[in-house]
Amino acid sequence: MLKDTHIAVGLAASTYMMLPVSDTKTTVLGMCAAVMAATFPDLDLLDEKGHSNLEEIKEAVYKACPMLFLWYGHVASEAVTDLSYESINRMRDALSGYGLTKVLQLLVWFTCVLVTVMSSHRGWSHYLAWAAVVTGCFYMIITDLQITKWFWYSILSHLLIDLLNKKSIKLLWPVPVNFRLCVCDSDGPLSKLIGMAATAIFTILVYRRFV
Repeated sequence: MLKDTHIAVGLAASTYMMLPVSDTKTTVLGMCAAVMAATFPDLDLLDEKGHSNLEEIKEAVYKACPMLFLWYGHVASEAVTDLSYESINRMRDALSGYGLTKVLQLLVWFTCVLVTVMSSHRGWSHYLAWAAVVTGCFYMIITDLQITKWFWYSILSHLLIDLLNKKSIKLLWPVPVNFRLCVCDSDGPLSKLIGMAATAIFTILVYRRFV
């Protein structure tokens, strides 16, 4: 599917599942997480563009950087909404060197990104098991279950709508079964129509929640 379609469907799916139980802060950060998750499995496309290894690594790192901003936003917003001494200290510690543990966690995240890049298109990057691993790494850094659920529903939506294409995926690996529905081409008119429908659903959900 097209990148825009994945983002629209990811936002619509995660918003439908999480918006009723999320406060405003969690909703904003959750939507950021959903956008990142919606295109995460297609990092494997870097392998098909004829890029050099260095270019692939640079682009993968660039796409992984939103995690840093998401983590920063989560920590900072907690301090802003809770101006207690403990909360402010937590923000200060997080931003001034939270420690080796946080550095290692971020390295694990970047490793997930690079491993996904190394996958052949619709290889392990599109396994349900790998999506669970990536989501687990996301939670390890964010440590917020609600935001992690936004991420999970969005990355899951990517795998499910890719089943509509002609190219199969081993969704339930290690079960050796290929799944595909052959309903549409990844860049065909139906793919674009799905994206527009998802955008409309997302807009209606947000409107009904905040207006």
